[in-house]
Amino acid sequence: MTPGDADATGGGTNGGVRAADTEVPGPRSGSGGRGAGTPNADPAGSRVSTAGLLGAAALTGFVLFLPTPEGLPPEAHRLAALFAGILVLWS
Repeated sequence: MTPGDADATGGGTNGGVRAADTEVPGPRSGSGGRGAGTPNADPAGSRVSTAGLLGAAALTGFVLFLPTPEGLPPEAHRLAALFAGILVLWS
């Protein structure tokens, strides 16, 4: 018997512990948030997401159409509009 044969039968240097005996189980399915893993599981959440996206776009456009304040560069005005929209998305 060669040393390689002893390891293959479980009597090698690892004390007979196989890799399958040491595996850590992964997360259980369905233990996540609402409807984890299923598309369109929460229609009300979908409406909220759509309203948030539309609200963010509307607020960004509204701030962009406001007149640029005196002394404020146009780049800063655009940044303020993006910031307002991102705040809506974040909340």
